Amino acid sequence: MEDQVIDVISQLNQFDWVVLGVVAISSAYGLLRGFAREVTSFLGWVGAFFLANTLALPVSETMAELIDTRTTRYLVAWGLIFIAVVFFFGSVGRWLSNQMRQPGFNFGNRLLGAAFGAGRGIVIASVLTIVLRAMLPASENDLLRNAEFIEPLDTVADWLADNFDEVLEADAESIVDRELTDGSLL
Repeated sequence: MEDQVIDVISQLNQFDWVVLGVVAISSAYGLLRGFAREVTSFLGWVGAFFLANTLALPVSETMAELIDTRTTRYLVAWGLIFIAVVFFFGSVGRWLSNQMRQPGFNFGNRLLGAAFGAGRGIVIASVLTIVLRAMLPASENDLLRNAEFIEPLDTVADWLADNFDEVLEADAESIVDRELTDGSLL
C-alpha cells in the first residue's frame, strides 16, 4: 500500500501539485468559514454581478445632477450596487454562520463548507487549465499533457466553456419580467 502511494505521488508533475494546492487551500478556507457562509458569499457575488448589470443604468440616471459624465455615472452606479449587494450577502452569511454554530450544526456546516471549497477549488483549477491552454504554445503543453489530473479538469473546463456563454448571453431582466407576469416567481 505504501509503495502504491509513493508511486502515485512520484507520477505527479508541477501542474498536479498546483491543482492539489488550490483544492486544499480552497477546502481549508471552506472548512473555516462553513457551508452557510460559503454559499451566501457565492450567491452574493453572483447576485451582485447580475443586479449591478441590471440596475446600473436606472441608478446612474438618478445621479445626473451629481456626476456630469455618463460613463462615470454608470461605473459609479455599477460599483455601488455591486458593493452594496456583496456587503448585504456578507452580513447575511455572517449571521447564518453564527446561527450554525449551535450544537449539532457546527460540524456538518464545516464539513459541507470543506466540500463546497473543494468544488470551488476544482472550478478554479479548471479555469487555470483553460487559461494555460490559451497562453502556452503547443510545444510547451507537456506540462498539461503529462498531468495526472488533466482529464477530469478538462471535463469540467469543457462544461464551463459550453455553459458560460449561455450565462453571459442570458437576459436576466426579460427572464424576471416574464416570471413576474406569469406569477410563477411570486
